[in-house]
Amino acid sequence: DASTSPDLRVMWTFDPDTHSPVVYPVARLRDAANPEAARLFREFLLGAEAGAVFERSGFPMRHGE
Repeated sequence: DASTSPDLRVMWTFDPDTHSPVVYPVARLRDAANPEAARLFREFLLGAEAGAVFERSGFPMRHGE
């Protein structure tokens, strides 16, 4: 996350082999005010277009974990 904000400074980094992957889950809420819009937004976030933006920003996509 630090690479996306000019106001943050990296204090330490850790070898990825020393910890579980950092995961940002996404879920559609059962009681969403607009279930179809929620479904479409989740679908967009998991799609290729958003995935490319995430990858360029340093957030590799990991599906099915």
